[in-house]
Amino acid sequence: MSVIIELGLTPAQLDCARVVHELIEMKGFAPSYDEIAAEMDLRSRSRVHFLVSQLRDRGWLTLAPAHARSIRMLRTPPPVAECAVEITPEGQEAAHSHRIAENSSDSDRGEDD
Repeated sequence: MSVIIELGLTPAQLDCARVVHELIEMKGFAPSYDEIAAEMDLRSRSRVHFLVSQLRDRGWLTLAPAHARSIRMLRTPPPVAECAVEITPEGQEAAHSHRIAENSSDSDRGEDD
């Protein structure tokens, strides 16, 4: 079973939790929504607000109402290595088919030079 499913988070929520945790560890205080958006390559703070609200609702962090930089982590997200992406059999088959197609097109072009 995937670690993401066990944690009850979507990949975006898990990424947000990691970013917030790492920024708090690095700076010693909570990040702003702009800082989270920059780290996650998001264009809007509203998406960050949505993700942070979901993490709060799932018990991963708390927020003090009407206070800037009030995010406090309640749980520590697992390291990236523990959440390796699982490739489905369909994905493995598609990758294999793609490699076969690439190899046959290379031999069709006479790549023996």
